Parts: sequence; structure tokens; C-alpha cells
Amino acid sequence: MREGPTGLRGASRLFLVYSSCDTGKPDYQLWMKSIANGADPLVPANWVQHAGPVFWRNDAAGVYGPGHNGFFKSPDGSEDWIVYHGKTTSAYTYAGRTTRAQRISWNADGTPNMGRPYALGTALTPPAGDPDNPSTAWSQIVDNTTEGRFTASTAWGVSAYSTQRYGADYRYAEPVSASDAAWYRFAVPETGTYRVDAWWPALPGYSTKAPYVIVTPSGNQTVHVDQRYNGGGWRTLGTFTLSAGDENKVGVSRWTNGTGLVIADAVRLTRV
Repeated sequence: MREGPTGLRGASRLFLVYSSCDTGKPDYQLWMKSIANGADPLVPANWVQHAGPVFWRNDAAGVYGPGHNGFFKSPDGSEDWIVYHGKTTSAYTYAGRTTRAQRISWNADGTPNMGRPYALGTALTPPAGDPDNPSTAWSQIVDNTTEGRFTASTAWGVSAYSTQRYGADYRYAEPVSASDAAWYRFAVPETGTYRVDAWWPALPGYSTKAPYVIVTPSGNQTVHVDQRYNGGGWRTLGTFTLSAGDENKVGVSRWTNGTGLVIADAVRLTRV
């Protein structure tokens, strides 16, 4: 049995998370399919079935049959949360199911990480921006107009065409097979884990595969984004280990086999 599909928007893909098995069984769980932004959802070959369940029973915590889920953003927009049903018995029964919620994260490859279900009664920190949890984590935004924090060659033009832009304008460039990145410099206070969010305006003529380069202690990591879609808001690229220091931490490269103008608008780092 498959039921209750719910959409979750990533940086470059739409994830369809659905429940599998019988609601009354302890192995009721969540599985996931995904499709690239812009791909025709009516073409079966465009969908990718992800292997294995993404959220399932946690015997050690006394949680069985977690499923029938939904997703929501924290009040400040910085976190993604899952809400779902679960029960405390492994018996085959439809009784005793309760509604639970917990925060999820994002993997470096752009897929959601649901974590494991928490035991009933576990004390959780409320969503960021909630009156009981005002946002206090270090966060910094660098826009393409931020003085001393953004650098790009003269090949990057300036545009204010799209109303989905962050701030007064944004930068654009043709794709090339050469290294000519626009760089965002951040003063990271300490080595640790940071969420990287990007903002771009979306138009049909923009990049189908814009490479965002994140500088980590173990080497650069690249996340590709389809900038024809999901513009006008913060989109999470993933969470990464970043070193302390005031230096270029995120770049938008022109080196791509995608088509369309590569856009560099704003980037946000948040300590998690």
C-alpha cells in the first residue's frame, strides 16, 4: 500500500514523500521519489525512486509505524520540520496513534535527511522564530552589492530585471568552460556546521544547472541548481562543515554544461 504523498521542495528537485505498508502495522513508514525541477511529472522516467525507507520505526525509542506526514517551515523560515503520526506499540492496531513533529535537515547532495523518530515525550527545541525559541544562531547574508564581501569579474553583468531579486539588483553571466566564479566572503566565527541558503530570481532563460561551490576543510563541494525555478526566496543548498575565518566561502561558477545565464544574487550562512 502507498498513500498520502506530500511534496517537499529542495534546491533543485521536488521530493514526493509517501507512506507505505498498512497504517496499523509497526512497519508503516515513509519512502521517497523525486523529480528534477522543470521535468515533466507525467513522464514516468523523469521520477527517481530513492532506495529504502527515509523514515521508519525506532524500536529503541518505542516508536512504531511513523507515517502519514506533512512538512512545514519554522516561523523564521530557516528550518524544515516534519509532522507525522506514530504509536508506542508494535501490535497490529489502528488505535493509539498520536501526532508528532521534529526538525529535519538537508544532506550535502540536496536530499532531505529525516533523521529517526524521537520517543514520545522527548523535549524538543521549538522551531526557530517561535516565541519560545527566538532566533539566536549566528547568521550572515552577503548580497552581490555587499561592500567588500562580493567579487566577480567584468564578465558578470548587472541586472534589476526580475522583481524576484534580493536587494537592488543581481549579477549574471554566460556559461563558459573556465573558472570565473562570483565569490561571497563570510566572516565565519568558528569551525562548525553551517546551513547554506541561496537566493536567486527565476526566469526561463536562466541556468538549468548553476554550480554553487562551497569551500570546506575537506575540499570544495558543488551543488547544482536549476535557476529557472524556485526564485524569490531562500533555498537550502545543504549543511556543510566550514572553517573559521574571514574568506571566500561560497561561489557561483560559470563552468557548467547547463544552458542559460548563470545568476549570482545573495547567499546566507547560518550556524546549526
